[in-house]
Amino acid sequence: MEIKGLGSEIVECARIGKMIKQHGELFLTRVYSEKELLFCQRRTRALEYFTAFWAAKEATLKSMGYAGQGMPRTLVEVVMNTDPRPEILLHGSAKLLARSAGVGGFIVSLAHCRTYASATVIAIEGNNNRANAQ
Repeated sequence: MEIKGLGSEIVECARIGKMIKQHGELFLTRVYSEKELLFCQRRTRALEYFTAFWAAKEATLKSMGYAGQGMPRTLVEVVMNTDPRPEILLHGSAKLLARSAGVGGFIVSLAHCRTYASATVIAIEGNNNRANAQ
């Protein structure tokens, strides 16, 4: 397994909380998929999960060498299985970006507390998990 890239992001929970408070449903639906929204909203500390998922989206894009604006964050989806390891599922132009970068999958680690959330994402070569799905 060849590593194609590494992305890391740390985000203050208060920053995401402020965005949710200011922009409400508009912010949430522009950033999170329906599955992500349901997952986070069902958690006792929903803000920590929203922040961790934001960090994972940013770290995923960084792991593929993309650090700019313009990529809809809903195209990078964090999937929490019963495993409970998170997975990344890409859609649309994010999936095309992965293919052009030779990325076939990701290894993801999330961490959060009341103040911060972080994500580390390793992009790996080939077709190893769900990066090319859908």
